[in-house]
Amino acid sequence: MRNVYRLAVWWLFLSALGGGAVSAQTLYDQRTTVGPDRGWLIIDGGGMLTNEVRDRFIALAGGQNASIVAIPTALADKDIDPDRYGMAIARLLGVSHVTVLHTRDRTVANSSAFVEPLEHATAVWLEGGRQWRLADAYLGTAVEREIKAVLERGGVVMGGSAGATIQGSFLVRGAAGTPENPDGDNAIMVSPGHVTGFGLLADSAIDQHVDARVREADLDPVIAAHPQLLGIGLYQDAAIIVHGDSFFVVSAPVLIHDGRPHGDRQYYTLSPGQVYDLKRRTVVPTLSAAEAQKYPLNLILDRAARISEPSGTLTIGAGVLESRGAARQSAREVSVVCTAGLYSIGEVAHPARLDGANSLDILARDPAGNELRSSTCRFANVAEGLAAQPSPALLGAELSTHSSVPNMSCGKVYSPNWDNCVGSLTYPNGNVYQGEFHHGMRDGFGFIIINAKGVSDHNNILSNEPSIYAGEFSGNRLNGHGVWFTLSGEGYSGTFVDNIPQADVAKRNCTGDPGSWKNCVATVHYPNGNLYRGEFVNGHREGIGMIEIHATGTSDDTSIRAPAPGIYVGEFKRDRLNGSGMIFIPGAGFYGTFANNVLTALSP
Repeated sequence: MRNVYRLAVWWLFLSALGGGAVSAQTLYDQRTTVGPDRGWLIIDGGGMLTNEVRDRFIALAGGQNASIVAIPTALADKDIDPDRYGMAIARLLGVSHVTVLHTRDRTVANSSAFVEPLEHATAVWLEGGRQWRLADAYLGTAVEREIKAVLERGGVVMGGSAGATIQGSFLVRGAAGTPENPDGDNAIMVSPGHVTGFGLLADSAIDQHVDARVREADLDPVIAAHPQLLGIGLYQDAAIIVHGDSFFVVSAPVLIHDGRPHGDRQYYTLSPGQVYDLKRRTVVPTLSAAEAQKYPLNLILDRAARISEPSGTLTIGAGVLESRGAARQSAREVSVVCTAGLYSIGEVAHPARLDGANSLDILARDPAGNELRSSTCRFANVAEGLAAQPSPALLGAELSTHSSVPNMSCGKVYSPNWDNCVGSLTYPNGNVYQGEFHHGMRDGFGFIIINAKGVSDHNNILSNEPSIYAGEFSGNRLNGHGVWFTLSGEGYSGTFVDNIPQADVAKRNCTGDPGSWKNCVATVHYPNGNLYRGEFVNGHREGIGMIEIHATGTSDDTSIRAPAPGIYVGEFKRDRLNGSGMIFIPGAGFYGTFANNVLTALSP
């Protein structure tokens, strides 16, 4: 006993010097769940950061004002400029500030001053690169301890590529760098001396980029040699969201290596939306038998754009509504507007049921959790229990004075040949545009949801907070008259030239009696579900604006309706669509001249 005491004192003395390891057992390590019992892990495949993964990370971190610590240590020294890296991650995530933490000195990693930002963090971002660099710098130090403390406080840890693998308990591809190969040999699956990860996910070995780098079976020998481990192979655009004893899959497939044969392979595939029980090591049904009876349909989106509002997120999208278990040929194409943040990447099947003539009740996963929550989707018509999307010609006819109107939709997949059409395009920086295209460029009327953070210049449309611009475009840029609304509620209008607001652009939020609103901008919800953002003159919608059309039916001079949910952007006069404008409905689009809410002439 005396020798044990002396060893303990000696170990504490070494730790006090700052170069040793901190306590091998943290409170987090004493949990009874496989994953964090209070916090969350996002384990990402290391490819393109999808909108859904980013949005879930921010929601779990606490929103736009989250306290995020980013750790770039897996990168090579030549690739780390802390100031530039911090700004890049903040811009990527759409947040105001990110604290960067980096060292290769374990004495520094054990210092209280160095880990202080982690003590207040709500989220940790682990950059990709080489996982051995993270292990060498932080394994067994105060940094590892404080990362686990973030989870104990209910925070979230996210990592892609190397930042994914380090979260497992068993480290694969951990071969360290040498003078001949400074990055290390990433093809070696098991490297003695580098086989221990942070253990944020117990009894696991995590591999990434498995599809892009043909690694699907690489975990097989690891699991054969260590049968107590669960092998998780991530497609590079996939992620798993872990809490407690389960995870669900986001964006792309995930491979499970459980040591058992599955046909001619030692692994099987989970699809986006599926749930996995980490303790029982089995797939969990999305719905109970009772829930499956209550929700007999699936809504699957192949196009989706989200609009942030103070009251929550709306999704405008299109896809199919099908009876669960029926052949896909029996599905119906639908366009929808939903009171939830939905995504098209991964084609997740959302359980659905009819809830009125033009409404669906769907189940979608809480962005800040893993619970399925009920949301409402408005859609077009109902036939034989399924939503029937009117043909583009019928949509155009119901919007216009013409018996038949050609569909001006650009199609689903962007092409530089998009010309004289209406389309939707999501950009790598997270911005989403819907509107007119000419010669492959944004040109004419449209609106852009601005998620990319920063200050606009001639080549980039940016904002310091999520915003919407609606109005005129030319040559891919904001050119002409338009309105600009921020998520916090500020409204501006005026002239823009090459994305830059001109001297006449000013904050013009309407105040006072709505009947006397003059030369101002406002956001107004109407009883029929329509939502208008735009200019007012003498209490009337007049000037440039956009209206989300949720009221279905045929427009006339007293009401703005559409046969399916959609958005109009253009000119208003005396509360009506009067002048040039465009209407975007997922799967269809039209632009031209409107008079008293009706499309009267198509633009050439």
